[in-house]
Amino acid sequence: MTSIVFYLIALTIGPIFLWQGVTALDESYRSNSWPCVDGVIERFSETPHSASRNSIVRGYELSFFYSFAHDGTRYEGTRLTTDDLFYGPVFLLGSTARQRLRAEYAPGTHVSVCYDPVAPAASAVLRPGVHFGVIVRTCIGMFFIVFAGVVWWFERKRP
Repeated sequence: MTSIVFYLIALTIGPIFLWQGVTALDESYRSNSWPCVDGVIERFSETPHSASRNSIVRGYELSFFYSFAHDGTRYEGTRLTTDDLFYGPVFLLGSTARQRLRAEYAPGTHVSVCYDPVAPAASAVLRPGVHFGVIVRTCIGMFFIVFAGVVWWFERKRP
């Protein structure tokens, strides 16, 4: 019974992470060839978060709001990278990275916004390309699937 539960969990979580990772990898690779236009940071918000009210570990959720124009139409975006599609706003623990991003994306700052011409509103990013989170998510999915296969193989070999 324990084996069945393990396989159900591993073979549910693995494909979900793998699918999300592969989908995000595809968009990340394509984002390298997207056209870029000038945009401007409209707002930057920083919300403190912690695991619980009394938690020692505290982080910050950073949200970026920017605008850009494409073919005479004004669009707004909130994504820093293509990885934000699954993780939403950027979550940081360290104050150094947070301060650097706050300075780099202060309201009124002119930025380069890259977008997919087919869907400019949904695809706009400030940093195109493949980023660490996309690779990690793909590897987690592969790990669960391979680990379930290895466990199955060893269980089959057991007398």
